[in-house]
Amino acid sequence: MKYISFWKLIMVPNRIVDYVVVHELCHLKNNDHSPAFLKSFERIVPDYLECKA
Repeated sequence: MKYISFWKLIMVPNRIVDYVVVHELCHLKNNDHSPAFLKSFERIVPDYLECKA
């Protein structure tokens, strides 16, 4: 499991911070990376694959 340091997070572009925050919020509904999780995540962050890279 990867952990992101808070200090590293404040140094990245806002869209990456948004990615991380939305990702974690989506885990409140789906506690995994199932297709349902990805669908809800993609609805909010449509370019999530680009952000993930």
